[in-house]
Amino acid sequence: MHTLLTQAKAKFNPLHATAILSALPARVDAAAVLSSDGLVMVSTALPAHIDEDWLASLSAALFSAGTRSSQQLISGRLEHMRVQSSAGFLLINPITSNLVLSVLTQTTDGIDQLAEEVKQAAESIAALF
Repeated sequence: MHTLLTQAKAKFNPLHATAILSALPARVDAAAVLSSDGLVMVSTALPAHIDEDWLASLSAALFSAGTRSSQQLISGRLEHMRVQSSAGFLLINPITSNLVLSVLTQTTDGIDQLAEEVKQAAESIAALF
């Protein structure tokens, strides 16, 4: 796994990924490109109450569980995950088999449209590899 991550890092241009993350709508509170084992590749400024490493670890664990659930329980490929709370959403989209895009938002208005924009951002970042 680490060999794949090393290869991904060699091809990865963080400036291009940062530009894609920065183009996400203003209602995105934070966004990060993370390895599937919880390492932060690039992120936007996170709110003060969010620890970057915690977000990365949690997103990696959720992504892993979602991927296994999709494959083993419903025989499909994970397309995205949404964790909804009373205060907003955590959206997780696969970029590659080893990278995910994790986005935090406190808005509930237009969440389907935002989820589509996050999906497109993940696809744009995947094209960098």
